[in-house]
Amino acid sequence: MEVTLKINEDLVREEVKRQTQEALLEINELWYVTASTLRKKMDMGASTLEEILSDPRMKEIMIKRDGGKRWYPVKEAKEVIREIMNEW
Repeated sequence: MEVTLKINEDLVREEVKRQTQEALLEINELWYVTASTLRKKMDMGASTLEEILSDPRMKEIMIKRDGGKRWYPVKEAKEVIREIMNEW
């Protein structure tokens, strides 16, 4: 028996945006956020988040230390993530 699954991409995008907005509100009290915290809070797959983090606007605000950990100022990160996602 073959099962066909139809995915409404617009609904998926809207749900991702909604969850991202919620996550951004939750991290509002932080000054800086790491990539791993963003991944958890935004409930995104690693490849989707890396797509966002590799955007030149995110790279511009990134603070990186020798060990490879990446930090982002929360206020700026929220603005840039909103810009990126509004372009989707």
